[in-house]
Amino acid sequence: MLTIDYDEAIIENAIYLPMLIIILNRDLKVIESSQFKIKQPYLNHVESVIRTIQRDLSKAKKYMHDNKIKVEKMGTEGTFTDYLIIQRGYEGKRRYFNPVLKTRSEELLNEYLLNRKSDPPV
Repeated sequence: MLTIDYDEAIIENAIYLPMLIIILNRDLKVIESSQFKIKQPYLNHVESVIRTIQRDLSKAKKYMHDNKIKVEKMGTEGTFTDYLIIQRGYEGKRRYFNPVLKTRSEELLNEYLLNRKSDPPV
């Protein structure tokens, strides 16, 4: 049996990983339209990181489905973003300070870009 800490990590992934995908897709567009002389290596790396994040998000969603966990973004109000967390029949609302969301997103993005977050190669 996995611990509640693992559930919390999965909930965090469900919140942050979609944000990272959006950020990286926007960055891809910037790179594509940039004046880099050789841009393909950058594009390849960002695309690879997006695939890794998508794979991790897929694993998180499967775990959430199997363990009756649901995360829904309720909306943004001022400098806060609210999420509804349904975990094995219990509901809770969490409020995140947007600068904290940004800081944590940057940390995770660094981990993924430096290959510190992904699974070891098979």
